[in-house]
Amino acid sequence: MVVVVILGMVATMAKTTSGDSGEYRLDLIQTQIGDARDMAQSLARSTRTAHGLVIDIDGERLAIVDEDGELALDPVRRTDYLIDFKAPDQPTGLDLVEAAFGDGANILFFDPQGEPYSGGSITIGCRNAERVLSFDPVLGEMTSS
Repeated sequence: MVVVVILGMVATMAKTTSGDSGEYRLDLIQTQIGDARDMAQSLARSTRTAHGLVIDIDGERLAIVDEDGELALDPVRRTDYLIDFKAPDQPTGLDLVEAAFGDGANILFFDPQGEPYSGGSITIGCRNAERVLSFDPVLGEMTSS
C-alpha cells in the first residue's frame, strides 16, 4: 500500500514538472520577456540612451534595440539580444498573439532615464492557455493576468 502511494506521488510530480502544461510554458516565456524588459530598461539607464523591446508577432521573436533601431548586445552571451521563440531550445506551442504599446506600436521604449514612453501589453498563448502581460506607463513594470 505504501509503495502504491509513493508511486502515485512520484508520477504526479513527474507530470507536474514535465512541462506538458501550457501554463508552465507561459511562465517560462513570461520570465524571458520580463528579463528582456529589465535589460532594455537597464541599458537605457546605464548608457543614457533610449533602448526598447521590439516584439515581432509574425516571426515569434523579441529583441532589444538602441535608439537607432540597432540590435543591442547581450552582455552575457556577447551576441545580439534576440530571442527566437521558434528556436529548438524554446518551449513548443508558443504563440505571440498581440503586442500593443503607445499608438499600437509593437515596441516598449525606455528613455535615457529608463522611464517608458508609454505603457502597453503583450498577449502570449500556449496550447489552450493565454496570458496578457501588461506594462505600466509610468515605471514600465510588468504584471500578468
